[in-house]
Amino acid sequence: MRTLNPLFEKSFTDTTALYHPILEYVIKDSDLDLQIRNDGKKDYINIYYKGNSILKLNSDSSYNINKKFVANTKLNASGKLINNNDVAEYLINLPILKSNVLLVKNKRPSLEIEFEQLFVRVNNMIHSVNSEYYIIDRQFADAKNKLRFDLTGIYWSRKNRSKNRKSSLAFFELKYSNNPDIKDIDKQISKYYNYISQNINDLAKETESLLKTKTNFGLLKQNNERLNALKTLSVSKDINDVVIIIVLIDYNPHSTKFDINKLKVLPFRNQIRLFKTGFAVWERNLDKI
Repeated sequence: MRTLNPLFEKSFTDTTALYHPILEYVIKDSDLDLQIRNDGKKDYINIYYKGNSILKLNSDSSYNINKKFVANTKLNASGKLINNNDVAEYLINLPILKSNVLLVKNKRPSLEIEFEQLFVRVNNMIHSVNSEYYIIDRQFADAKNKLRFDLTGIYWSRKNRSKNRKSSLAFFELKYSNNPDIKDIDKQISKYYNYISQNINDLAKETESLLKTKTNFGLLKQNNERLNALKTLSVSKDINDVVIIIVLIDYNPHSTKFDINKLKVLPFRNQIRLFKTGFAVWERNLDKI
């Protein structure tokens, strides 16, 4: 289960604790994304920049960074952050890490991953948006079942905005441009739905725990009233409450790869939502006034 042990969590949330400056940096830098992890043996956090991990920090203070990203810094690809000087050294070199990510990504760009992180930022960190969806995790994988959710979170309806209410599990699958996987989206979503059905209790419990941790970390930047209510939310264990959102980003409306009729015949079609977004412009998609 993706949770942090209390001492490790406190090392971020306590304002005088060792890793609090890292958390503060992430909150202030809208390009960064912190996610909570557990590989079954240890818990850790990942910090991502444009979808790339620039820090894996374990609860035993050991860390790992892709060796390509530490070029021209004073950091090693692995080691330990055990004192204030270690943490300060990492933060000083963080801008260089980000620059190195850009140099590496220019060789193999992936806008889909960048949109994932932008999706998290807009829904979680811009309180004026007042979204009904909050992203709790990204790239959650189950190696045994060979599946990976792009984004997981909760749906908290505007009609249900008060303390001690129930939210619904939400799963997002993002497809950028004419991603070839779009033509088999029905098969992919069906596989996901079967997995969710079989693991609904664990997924709800884990999401509820992650929601509280993310709120405590300050990674949901909302007004105080909304934050106080978020801390009291429970997550429904009813499979019929689950929402699956397919996000088509800059999908060419003239393409025939995406066949919505394949989704309409699925037994859980009423739980599927389609969201079209992006920055590419076609006359066909413009609304006349």
